[in-house]
Amino acid sequence: MNSQMTATRKIAITALFVAMAAVVKLVSSQTLDIVGAPILRIGFPSGFTRFTAILLGPLYGGIAGGLEDVVGYLLKPTGAYLLPLTIVEVVKNALVGFSWFRLRDKLPFGRFVRILIVSAPVCLFFTTVNTFLFRYVFGFTHKAFLVYLMPRLGEEIVSVIVSSYLISLYLMVYEKHIQRGL
Repeated sequence: MNSQMTATRKIAITALFVAMAAVVKLVSSQTLDIVGAPILRIGFPSGFTRFTAILLGPLYGGIAGGLEDVVGYLLKPTGAYLLPLTIVEVVKNALVGFSWFRLRDKLPFGRFVRILIVSAPVCLFFTTVNTFLFRYVFGFTHKAFLVYLMPRLGEEIVSVIVSSYLISLYLMVYEKHIQRGL
């Protein structure tokens, strides 16, 4: 699938999905405030960048994750910009892309379950890493860290399931219609 694509086409697909992720982040993300502080942002833009990682590989997936984080912040800033969180997003998407290319043919399940098996552990781990970074930036205690982590993990579980299903649909459409034109 990937060997047939030129670098220009890969860049165009990456830019398209970064733009789609930024628009979804701008329009659909909702923030949950607790005691006046934004605690949890609910939205589904990461599915677009994860699709880029699964379709094009770890390099373009990592680039898409970093660009989506920066562009999303520029369009709708919520709090201070934290470079470590962007780096985590880059590594997370690159790892999803790498895991997909290593495991996609070795898992005996359907496409949705394979995407879920590849994405869920990586995304849940990096949600914990992000929350751990927040602990040091905002000076959380250990108990506050756990209180802050639990709703984030719950939101990430729902987000991974929904975005994995959407990614499986995107791949089906890509393989059925778009790949023919390559």
